[in-house]
Amino acid sequence: MEDKDSAQNQAFEWLLEDPFVYEYPGWRILQRHALMTIFYSTAGIRWLNNTGWGSYNVHECDWYQKPEFGFKSSIIEVYPGLQSSFLQHLREMHCDAQGFVHHLWMDQNNLVGSLPEELFSMTSLESISAGFNHLYGTIPSHIGQLSELKGFAAFSTELAGSIPKAIGSLTTLQAFVLYDNKLEGFIPDELWQLSNLAFLMIGCNEKLQGTLPSIVGTLPKLRVFEMEKCGISGAIPPELGQIESLQFLALLGNQLSGTLPSELGSLSKLVHLHLHSNLLQGNLPSELSSLTNLEFLALGDNRFTGEIPSEFGLFPSLGLLNVKNNSLSGTIPDELSFLQETLFTLHTGGNALLSGAVPESLCTLYGTPPCSGSGFGICPGILGTSFGCTDLLCGCDCPC
Repeated sequence: MEDKDSAQNQAFEWLLEDPFVYEYPGWRILQRHALMTIFYSTAGIRWLNNTGWGSYNVHECDWYQKPEFGFKSSIIEVYPGLQSSFLQHLREMHCDAQGFVHHLWMDQNNLVGSLPEELFSMTSLESISAGFNHLYGTIPSHIGQLSELKGFAAFSTELAGSIPKAIGSLTTLQAFVLYDNKLEGFIPDELWQLSNLAFLMIGCNEKLQGTLPSIVGTLPKLRVFEMEKCGISGAIPPELGQIESLQFLALLGNQLSGTLPSELGSLSKLVHLHLHSNLLQGNLPSELSSLTNLEFLALGDNRFTGEIPSEFGLFPSLGLLNVKNNSLSGTIPDELSFLQETLFTLHTGGNALLSGAVPESLCTLYGTPPCSGSGFGICPGILGTSFGCTDLLCGCDCPC
């Protein structure tokens, strides 16, 4: 510890002043040093709440933390019906009876600085959550030492650099949430080998690169798969349709190309399908109508051709159907009228070859939008039926 102003040295000097330090077992000395290194490296004196931190008379298990793993409320807000043993059974206590720290939840607490390597020396940790802070620097490769880690969430911070290959060592990982950061580089192959993943949310990291490999279909527990605006390209692998547990799929705002695999129609639990703003082409697969739980279907701003399948009128719960700004042709099928009671948004504009009259029953929609402010892209914006009046397409407010 040559730099006396370093967070590590400040934590060491703090530890030397602890009147009880010689009573602690070795593991607890290391644990207290690691926690205080985190405190000093993230300007703990300026945290919104630092109650107990640095007090010699307060056990580190009683130092202030948030009451839950950070993104838990957000993801339940996005989809209230989402079930997951990870979300439901995270321990409410941060420590066990012996005093080992198992959870570190410090979201939205004005942490300013970087994540020190000492954090990843706390091998008892099962979850780390530090979203909505001002963290910079990179994710150290030392994260691979946390063999018990089930959840890592650092969303809406300023973390940069690449996702370390060392995450391949985290075989118990269930939630990996790095939404809205400044990550870059190629998405490591090791990510797709984490067979216990239930929540993968790394969207809004626009400098990331990579493709979706076929091995993604071997993630049997995946429920939320969110990679919005993160530089992925290539085709959507048909194997994605093998993930029977998938409920939320958001791959919008990328450079995905090729056709939309009909195999996605096998995702029987899927509720949200967001694929807009890509380079997808070909026909819209009628097999998607098999998704009986689907509430959001966003396929706009692509290069789809052909007609809107009449089978799309079979969705029993669909609230949003967005196929705007494609190259679709034909008429808007009368069968979509069956969706009047559940739809709250229908976007068909920007398809110059659509023709005929919009079914009259679609001019008034009765569905209620379950809009949340969570930022995961599910608020529809414009409600009702939206299309542009053209010489070919008329109805509703457009005279025929």
